[in-house]
Amino acid sequence: MSVMVSASSLRRVFQTKKRTRLLRSKKQTVTALEDINFEIYKGEMFGLLGPNGAGKTTTTKILCTLLYPTSGNATVAGYDVVKDAHKVRPLVNMAAGGERMLYFRLTGRENLRYFADLYDLPKVGLKDKIDELLGNVGLLERADSPVEQYSKGMRQRLQIARALLNDPIVLFLDEPTLGLDVHVARELRELVQQKVRQEKMTVLLTTHYLHEADELCNRIGIINQGQLLTIETPINLKNKFQINPKIHVVVGGAKKSQLQEIETFPGVQSIKIDVNSNYKASSKPVWDILYETITEDQISSTLRFLLEKPNVQIFEAKRHTPSLEDVFIQIIDQAG
Repeated sequence: MSVMVSASSLRRVFQTKKRTRLLRSKKQTVTALEDINFEIYKGEMFGLLGPNGAGKTTTTKILCTLLYPTSGNATVAGYDVVKDAHKVRPLVNMAAGGERMLYFRLTGRENLRYFADLYDLPKVGLKDKIDELLGNVGLLERADSPVEQYSKGMRQRLQIARALLNDPIVLFLDEPTLGLDVHVARELRELVQQKVRQEKMTVLLTTHYLHEADELCNRIGIINQGQLLTIETPINLKNKFQINPKIHVVVGGAKKSQLQEIETFPGVQSIKIDVNSNYKASSKPVWDILYETITEDQISSTLRFLLEKPNVQIFEAKRHTPSLEDVFIQIIDQAG
């Protein structure tokens, strides 16, 4: 696979001032990135996840040529982001959450025309292209309304249209669905997925919505305090950093006191018992049980325990798969 984006020994240090007392301050060095190394392949959606201040936006800005690295190097489509910045910029674009990168007094159409001029796009066919992009993001009917009259979701959709205006081969999305309604966020994800499938676009996504990264990304890098902790596919991450086995069981005909006995079993770490409302027609109580064990053997022994109870019926029993959020928290906590 061809490499579209690479970072090698990437480091970024900021000099700031820390106030010590009234009218006095001292210089302070903050390391935002330390020895960052990764590659993103053509047509791949790569997620960069981390808590606030981890270095996600700093990494994105360096790759977009908006910020110089202190040391190390990075390339986009084979061009160095520092030495060949003028060659990189026409090939990339960026959309960020928070309604930035738009002019509110201009209409949606005027915004796209303005940015088309900045990218020196040919005038021939430009009107049709702008109309197509506005249609793709569902804004064609509001194309001639000032952006200040747009809702937050509409502004974010316009940002995506702006980011696709120059047909970038690499698209950087920095928390693109921040604060959006669920249906608007889904529409934007589907649009980006369509571009990746049809045009083999390469995407770097940063987001705090871990389900979004799980759904979209081929691979995920987790960064914390400027250091890249791991890079894996979502499924491999969940398998590699597997927390203690958990099982979800739906049981009918048992008393809650009987089910609570499971908590006393050796190796059972935790248990949660709730009434299952999906079996209202049943004359006997039906329970949802979610319990965590140390070993797989404990799962079998607890199921045998339930089956040996008279008049007890097991409706469902399935392994509880840890979410990407579970794994993310575990990795960050382990890193300290």
